[in-house]
Amino acid sequence: MVDCRSPDGTWQLKARGRTSSFLRLFLVQSGQKPVLMYRSGNACCSYIGWARPHLLLYVDYPEVMSLDPTTRKVTNFGSLGDLVVSPNGDWVAGYGPGGPGDPTATTVYVLAVHSQSRAEKCLVVPGSWGNAEGFTPDSKAVIVSGVHHVEQLRQFSLASLHTGCPAADKTRIPINSQGFRSGG
Repeated sequence: MVDCRSPDGTWQLKARGRTSSFLRLFLVQSGQKPVLMYRSGNACCSYIGWARPHLLLYVDYPEVMSLDPTTRKVTNFGSLGDLVVSPNGDWVAGYGPGGPGDPTATTVYVLAVHSQSRAEKCLVVPGSWGNAEGFTPDSKAVIVSGVHHVEQLRQFSLASLHTGCPAADKTRIPINSQGFRSGG
């Protein structure tokens, strides 16, 4: 079971399911009973993070989802194999397929969390990298790892990255306002 609070302290996440993945996400507001907000039939929620003020981000493999507990709106951000959330909560990064030119390669993508505050963005880290490891404390650069003769970490300034994610990774699709995945 997972038990963690949103950055503003308003919501508490309680996830239940198997040891390595959670099939049901419950959120609790102070003094209230837990409310089932999301149910999955997939390998859900091994990667979970909060964006400010209280937007929950998680991977329901292979999709990155967000859940706004105030509206119970679930949104699909696109396909990523993992995720890390920037300290300011504006960005999420993870790995995905390299694209048609090299489908076995992995590429790190950086997605804008709050599309209302800026033009919707999906940034591509150049080259083939294994994982997004985190962001710098000021949230202006993503840190990635890979094996290029030796294990290495490298940092890329977000301002230096170009757009160009696959079309499916740029669209945000609302699942439904009840917070339950279709067919779940």
